[in-house]
Amino acid sequence: MEAEHIHKKYKNMRRKLQKKGKYRKVKEIKNRERNIERDLNHKVSKKIVEEAKQNGN
Repeated sequence: MEAEHIHKKYKNMRRKLQKKGKYRKVKEIKNRERNIERDLNHKVSKKIVEEAKQNGN
């Protein structure tokens, strides 16, 4: 749910900046979004592994 919200937020930002021709800024925002999503995925997978270890699976 949160990843979807992040994607929509940055998608709108990129769209507005692209219309203005700010392509360097678009690239920076794309990288920021990628880092946030990577971190979020890492946290989720870490939590899954923790749960599995606790439950003995």
